[in-house]
Amino acid sequence: MGDTTPDLISLDFNIEETSSGFSAVPAGTYFLTLEKVVAKESKNGNPYLSVTYNVETDEIVDPDTGDSTPVKGRKVFDALFYAEKNLAWKLGQLVKSTGFQTQNDEGKTSFDPQGMIGLTVGAIVERQPMLDSEDNPVVDDDGNPRFNNNIKRYVKPTDVG
Repeated sequence: MGDTTPDLISLDFNIEETSSGFSAVPAGTYFLTLEKVVAKESKNGNPYLSVTYNVETDEIVDPDTGDSTPVKGRKVFDALFYAEKNLAWKLGQLVKSTGFQTQNDEGKTSFDPQGMIGLTVGAIVERQPMLDSEDNPVVDDDGNPRFNNNIKRYVKPTDVG
């Protein structure tokens, strides 16, 4: 018996009111657990690690308004370039913040990124306007600006709080 396509699909909700569900977390300092690491190559041919984190911090309080936002379980992403020494600073911060590193006989750092999965790090996370390929602000269907997160700096988990 092969696959079949239904003649009619009936939904219990208005499909016009759906969204991707993704929104950037508020700026702040977070506990993040490394969930996934994938080696990729940029359009320019530079190798990098695409990293997905799970937020472990329960909530973030807006310093301006005092409002609290629940964030536990949300996702934060980062791209860690490492082809050149001047591009690898953030990867160096990540490795140092986890304490997960080894040095070979030549005094160079080597590590298995997959071995870092499940480790918790501290991170200072910024919230930045999302831009399209021509550097124009991206807006949602209602004209509100959309945001991305950027990990400004990795810190030891003991430095979060």
